[in-house]
Amino acid sequence: MLSPILHLSVALSGVTLAVVGYPLWKGHIAPNGTYGFRTAQTIDNPALWVEVNRTTGFDLFALGVTVAASCIVSYFAWGKSKPNASVLINVAVLVVGAIATAVHGFYSISMSLLL
Repeated sequence: MLSPILHLSVALSGVTLAVVGYPLWKGHIAPNGTYGFRTAQTIDNPALWVEVNRTTGFDLFALGVTVAASCIVSYFAWGKSKPNASVLINVAVLVVGAIATAVHGFYSISMSLLL
């Protein structure tokens, strides 16, 4: 019975990531202490801030769309027959994607600082 609620929760997490990532991707967020990929390097260097946040913003947006789509597809494909597996797969997509986004952000910083 919890399966639809869990699928909806994870799907809404994906939508939230897409909404949060979009302004970063488009470069609308200036360096600040609350929102964005914040490290000492990005806060101190506005050009690096824009570059890294565009990269991670796109990653967040893509992850959000992927998670939301994965929830919808998995719910209708096997959510009723294997609800626990379906939710677990979607949570795994979310977690792996979040880790990949963070790693890509730090990689962007390191590559930018080498140039």
